[in-house]
Amino acid sequence: MEQNLFSGTLGMIILFIMLLAAVLWFFLPFAVFGIKPRIDELIKINKETNVLLESINSEVIELRKSSDSENTHSNSSHEDQDKT
Repeated sequence: MEQNLFSGTLGMIILFIMLLAAVLWFFLPFAVFGIKPRIDELIKINKETNVLLESINSEVIELRKSSDSENTHSNSSHEDQDKT
């Protein structure tokens, strides 16, 4: 008695998996194009955040430079007072 590979329980499992894959493949484009506007919005927000972070970074760099120059200036003033 010869038995076919796709008969019985194994055949039903393989058929179910193939049917599930076909249904998921059908709905895949709708899912991708459905989330595209949200992804575009997130990209826009991310670019705005990067611009704000860049401005904060430049402000911190300027503050550090001014703080360093004030510290250098005050240190030299203290040294001049110590010499006299």
